[in-house]
Amino acid sequence: MSKNIMYKRQTYGFTFIELLVSATIIIVLSVIGVVSFAKAGKSARDARRRADLAMVQQAMVQYKVNEGTGEYPDPTGANAKEKFADLIPTLQTAGYLSAGTIQDPKNDLTYYYAFACTLCAGTDFTVSATPEVTGAPAITFSNP
Repeated sequence: MSKNIMYKRQTYGFTFIELLVSATIIIVLSVIGVVSFAKAGKSARDARRRADLAMVQQAMVQYKVNEGTGEYPDPTGANAKEKFADLIPTLQTAGYLSAGTIQDPKNDLTYYYAFACTLCAGTDFTVSATPEVTGAPAITFSNP
């Protein structure tokens, strides 16, 4: 009788292919996570801009009603950025906005204020911001 002895070869560790597949999966998941996180930050800052401009819109409506002139404030700035920068202190001084409440989340001034004078009665306004999310429409609030 002959004895058939099978020797089992012991393997330790992983093969090169297994390591490559694992590394590829980890890299793909990491890239997806980083991209999602960046987009979530942009969306959050845009939501803050939307809330800020809604607050400015409400303050302007209160200003028109309570000041008795029937007009929205008319800032003295030369362009839209300067007008918005002048509008906020006007509303804060009058007590319709608290100090430090309106500031762009990314610290660059992307808020704008367009004042349309209809027969110089200050009856129309538009406040807007440029969103960070690519392809998103402008964030705009007008007089109600």
